[in-house]
Amino acid sequence: MKVKMTFAVSAMAALALALPTSSGAHRTVTVHAGESIRAAINQADEGTTIKIEAGTYPESVRIKKDGIRLIGAGRKLTKIVPPATTPGEGEGCVDRSTAPPTVYGICVFDLETDGTPISTVEDVKISRLSVTGFSGTGIMFIHTKGGEVTRTIASNNEEYGIFANDSSGTVIARNVTGFESDDPNASRPEAGVYVGDSPHADAKVWKNVSYGNTFGVFIRDAAHGAVLENKAFSNCAGILFLNTDETDVPPGQAAGTPVDVEDWLAEDNHSTANNNVCPSEGDEPPFSGYGLIVVSGNDIDIRGNGVYGNSAKPAPDGPPPGGIVIVGDPAFKPSTNIKVAFNTALGNGPFDLFWDEQGSAKFFGNECLTSQPDGLCEDPETGDGDHGEDGGHHGGDNHHGDQHHSKHKKHKSSKHKGGKHKNKKHLKRRV
Repeated sequence: MKVKMTFAVSAMAALALALPTSSGAHRTVTVHAGESIRAAINQADEGTTIKIEAGTYPESVRIKKDGIRLIGAGRKLTKIVPPATTPGEGEGCVDRSTAPPTVYGICVFDLETDGTPISTVEDVKISRLSVTGFSGTGIMFIHTKGGEVTRTIASNNEEYGIFANDSSGTVIARNVTGFESDDPNASRPEAGVYVGDSPHADAKVWKNVSYGNTFGVFIRDAAHGAVLENKAFSNCAGILFLNTDETDVPPGQAAGTPVDVEDWLAEDNHSTANNNVCPSEGDEPPFSGYGLIVVSGNDIDIRGNGVYGNSAKPAPDGPPPGGIVIVGDPAFKPSTNIKVAFNTALGNGPFDLFWDEQGSAKFFGNECLTSQPDGLCEDPETGDGDHGEDGGHHGGDNHHGDQHHSKHKKHKSSKHKGGKHKNKKHLKRRV
């Protein structure tokens, strides 16, 4: 694979750490075309708003100060692109453990060289700019609180578009995270939007457009949040909630309880024609054609989504493609307390709705034509239908979206586990 989808936090923590500060807290500075964004960050105190004028800025930047606002002139006007040469030691955001070094667009974190957090970086806001073409991730948050990315373009970056790991209170809203290539065999980014390894994610992923990636929106080993009104199309899978059985922790930290994917609301999203084929890796088959899939999740509420035209030939090993797919990893645990209600899933194949009948799930009020097991769809003409084998019923459930935007809790894990090979392995195990 061309793309390095797994990286060590300890390696990332060894990036440029020397960021001097100067006076001028809570003020606004302007970066003009031809000037350095990195220099402005280095000179800023906490709470500084940095406005970036229209122009193209070939650089990689890192933020470890609280309250920085990085605001462009518009996501099609202020463009951050890779520098012509790899930034030197003490500059930018670079993983030098790879060959060639992997260069990231905007990184927000403050870590020791072994990956142990020095501090939780809080309230960094990034908006109205584009970050494109990096060999790493476009915009990355690790061990942060209250970070926001809004109205940006984070496309054609090789690892992820927007990435939040071991963070809480993250808002990712109104962004475009896509991938385009003339090469049909080009390696796709792991995800347009990613939230992972966060026991108190309390995240809001809202009104993003994600296309051409492996996964459009990817929630992995993270708890509490909402995925609302996003559009995912032409990925290999549109929206994925994945719970893994990994228990490793980064250096310098005590072992803890693995984080489950649980307590998420997925509402009013559109996941359409996610039929690009992600190629085989080793003994894993290619995969394609998933609209919205939950693997070993708990307490996932899937409501009012439109899922159309996600279709592919089933692989010999893995859950069948289709519209809304609820499965468990047989080597780990089933999905439990899943609610699938009032969705429209049409033209997906082989099934509009699929449940492996393990764990517990309720299906009610869904407009669709094909399901496995039979009877999960409601006839749009008559309203008749069998709504699941685990107490499924029409309505009656409390809508629990509000709880996902409440508390921002501090925690101490600082890990990014997995990567493309591991994530696809969990997805493809036969259920």
